[in-house]
Amino acid sequence: MTADEKNLKLWDTKTWNLIIERTVQKKITSLTFSPTNDILWANKFGSVFAIQHSDFIDPSLQFANEEDTDHPKVKFLLGHCSLITHLKFCRFGEGFVLISTDRDEKIRTSLYPESYCILSYCLGHKGFISSIATIEYDPFHGKLYAITGSGDGTARLWSIPDGKPLDQHAPHPAPSSPTPPPTVKDLAIHSTPSETTLALIYEECAEVHLFNVELPSGRLSKVAREVLPSVPLCLGVVGGLFFVSTLKDGLLAFRPRGHALGQPEGLAQINPTLITQNEEKLEQLLEKLDWGNMRKLPDKVLKEQKKTKKIKTQQ
Repeated sequence: MTADEKNLKLWDTKTWNLIIERTVQKKITSLTFSPTNDILWANKFGSVFAIQHSDFIDPSLQFANEEDTDHPKVKFLLGHCSLITHLKFCRFGEGFVLISTDRDEKIRTSLYPESYCILSYCLGHKGFISSIATIEYDPFHGKLYAITGSGDGTARLWSIPDGKPLDQHAPHPAPSSPTPPPTVKDLAIHSTPSETTLALIYEECAEVHLFNVELPSGRLSKVAREVLPSVPLCLGVVGGLFFVSTLKDGLLAFRPRGHALGQPEGLAQINPTLITQNEEKLEQLLEKLDWGNMRKLPDKVLKEQKKTKKIKTQQ
């Protein structure tokens, strides 16, 4: 776990006790566990590093704050030319694929742990990649898929690892409209042997949109829309249900086909605590993590900023 800082924190999810905390050199933008039990993190300069879990928790291993990425136990995996937004794994045959996304619309697929071997780039988005989910339809025969959300307002379905675009969904207004499209804030996948459902939420929109993902043909078809009592923060899947986290109403649940459950008994017990304790802290954190900070400024604005900075330097 990490926040708007340079610390990596490892927690025991059964007790939520902090196991160890380490400080790294640069601010972290994404992190994950590998299927081989490595800990991966990406920094704001587009570099991805890995360390074995056993080494990370070894109390005798010391990081020098300015040299952590030069430590012999830390392995450099790959680099982007922009801030990395997500790291995601999926099985591929007898090995694994690492998908990395960035602020400059790029989606890279690499073998893991041989991450120097680039399989493809998924190209088509016109804005930063804000969210990603993978579908292991038939990984041992190379049938993998990824769905990505972006600051351009679209959700796109890709074939992995060849990077072929299959389908996309764009909200209203259309991308050609002078009104900027809403960012796809988060998305999640629920899969069963008979069907795959995609749920996604947009920035500043109190709705959840549900789609049927037709595989292996690669089609997205909208099936339902759930109106929420407040704007959602993120969503996920647990035990066959979609869960939406909101700032004002806590956790909400609904079935993959759009049948709302509201707040089951278990959620009704914990939501008051979540809401009262976290609202102020979340508002402060969300200001720092606002997707607006990821959007590129127009060239005209960038030129003006450079000009102003140059004048100040000369003074």
